[in-house]
Amino acid sequence: MRKAFTLIELLVVIAIIAILAAILFPVFAQAKAAAKKISALSGMKQTGTGIQIYLADNDDVYPMGYGACWWQPMDGGWAQDTRPYIKNLPILRDPSDPLSKAGWQGWLTTDPNGFNISFVSNGMIEWDGSANSLFGVMGMQQGTGSTPNRCGSSAWMGRAVTNATAVTDVAQTIAITARYGSQMAWGPGSVILGKDWWDWTGHAGNLPDPTRNGTPYTANGALVNRNNRYGAVTVGAYGNMQNFVFADGHAKTMDPLQTNPDGSAVFLSRRNMWNAYR
Repeated sequence: MRKAFTLIELLVVIAIIAILAAILFPVFAQAKAAAKKISALSGMKQTGTGIQIYLADNDDVYPMGYGACWWQPMDGGWAQDTRPYIKNLPILRDPSDPLSKAGWQGWLTTDPNGFNISFVSNGMIEWDGSANSLFGVMGMQQGTGSTPNRCGSSAWMGRAVTNATAVTDVAQTIAITARYGSQMAWGPGSVILGKDWWDWTGHAGNLPDPTRNGTPYTANGALVNRNNRYGAVTVGAYGNMQNFVFADGHAKTMDPLQTNPDGSAVFLSRRNMWNAYR
């Protein structure tokens, strides 16, 4: 007759299982996070490829980040204008993005056009000596043509679109990165403009800046990053790394702080990867 397990033997087995679980669960979590990062990088790469195809069909001019009316379903914008080349909404979503709508305008959370994406374009705006101009790749289009007049707004910008031939270093100029909780309908919801004073919806503001004090960065009442050095580029899901697509279409994972290592010297720095004209 087979002898039953004693209580001590059962406790030993349970203890061994608990030890193994404590060892393996973090490994599983790391593997899951790595798979999500690879999936997000793949989606971002496909997005970059869609933008490159758009360029070929549009005289090498990048799509605008969003138009003067601030309403992409009517005005257009990079996330809307490249949809024929992407065709799949999940490509524009990072698997680690909780798809939160915290920080959105209240009315947008219930609008049928208000759905989440995870990626944003580099739309850095800086003063060019006579006007605010686009120094990024895909930013606000409020410069020329009939689009500003439709909304009764003035064409107050200087340069408002970017021609690929004008980008001085396409392999080192950022086109797309990740900012969780973004949207592709209204305002700068799918663009990083690099200025706090544009921070109205979708936390459009700051570029990474290693010189900041490391306190939390919030916008519109929502926590964007626990460390303000990373600005509006989301970090945390993959350590202190994030995925980026560059103006030539290639994608890679890197520390956001390395994209703007001189920090506050945003416009003057030749190492600032957000400046397409450096």
